[in-house]
Amino acid sequence: MNMKERLGKMKPFDSDDIQILRESSNPLILMQQRTTPYHVKGAIINFLAATGVLTNATEITRLTRAVMDNDKGPLQEFIRNHFNPAEAKEISSWMDRVPDSTISGGWAHRLHHGHDLEAMTSLYQEYGLTGAAEWFNHVWLRDFWTPHGVPYLPSGSGEVYGWLVSQGVSKSTAMSLVSINAAEALSGLLFIRAGLKIRDFTINIIALRKYEAQRVELKKLISDGLDNEAYTLVERMRNSFEEEQLFDFRLDLAHYCLELSNREDIRNPVIWGEMAYKIADNLCRYKTQAPALINYLGNTKVSFVGLAATISATAFASHVQNANTTPEAISSTIKLGIRAYLEAGADINKGVSMYGVKVYGFRPYSALTNYKLAMDLALSLSQLERVDAGGKFDPLFIRREMFSLINELSKQEEDRSLVNEIKAGFERVYPINTPISNLPAVI
Repeated sequence: MNMKERLGKMKPFDSDDIQILRESSNPLILMQQRTTPYHVKGAIINFLAATGVLTNATEITRLTRAVMDNDKGPLQEFIRNHFNPAEAKEISSWMDRVPDSTISGGWAHRLHHGHDLEAMTSLYQEYGLTGAAEWFNHVWLRDFWTPHGVPYLPSGSGEVYGWLVSQGVSKSTAMSLVSINAAEALSGLLFIRAGLKIRDFTINIIALRKYEAQRVELKKLISDGLDNEAYTLVERMRNSFEEEQLFDFRLDLAHYCLELSNREDIRNPVIWGEMAYKIADNLCRYKTQAPALINYLGNTKVSFVGLAATISATAFASHVQNANTTPEAISSTIKLGIRAYLEAGADINKGVSMYGVKVYGFRPYSALTNYKLAMDLALSLSQLERVDAGGKFDPLFIRREMFSLINELSKQEEDRSLVNEIKAGFERVYPINTPISNLPAVI
């Protein structure tokens, strides 16, 4: 079996989960929610990776030393070609020789002499750029990748090492306490990343609990008939989320207001519709700051700006058609949403390929979801403008994009029944008069 065949049998990571899609009553939209929060999963992965690297630091740095601490390496050739090789050799020899000794190297010599920032300053003053370049080369391009590593203190590492030994610490432990190598640095960065992800998770949980409490309060105000107080609370929530850049909560609040505007027991549905429109339309202006993608009903990823535009357009069509909002304004928002959906659909399905097989970032069902939502907006735009919008805003164009992707998916044996089900659903929901002969056939 060649590499391409092996890759073809592998399940791409960071991809749509076909099993979850199969188990959903609507395989395209009604996805099951993931059970492991993203930040916790990331923290666990980083922590385990950090532990593994730290445990095997000596073995790892033995390997990196063979690659980096090498006179024939490309970086060494570059430095020799651009700086005085005789001076570089003289500097390197000085760095490896402990003062008052004619022998290079020796136990813990890097802590006592030549490898800290104080030495770099002295070399720069005497040799200029050649001294600084050779110090950087010797310390960070070579010694950093060896098991003993390099001192991380700006100066005085030798004194600290001597003091630790005098306190009964073994020489090897004392050296490891005041020096760092590549594997230890990587391990430290991974531990930091794990901590940051746990911090983000904690912040998100606190914000979510606060939002849930506000939603409960809002629901009670509405049930008690205190509409003015409910409007005030929504405005306060909106301003708070905008100030704290909590885009997800603002989008959810807009969607909640839209749901309220469609309930039969709500006394002033138009006001709630206007609130949904105002919040969602404002989010569309944050295209560069808002997240590019957001989880949509579970396992698919769709355009954040596209969803905001969809809520805005729905609220406008249902409740907001008044003198203060022009059709031109909502038309512009709808076009922004269609464009965002199509861009997300195209980007999210590109993935990274090896030997012609996509192995990373391959999310075709997420792309289809984006195209479906783009189709809904395009149909709304056609009804609003009463003319063919043309180009990428044309429902026929979007339908062709969907069927092109469906045809691509149909080539995968395990997806064929699922793809046919999706294709049948599209033809039923979007019965547009497009000659089937012009569309890719699903076998």
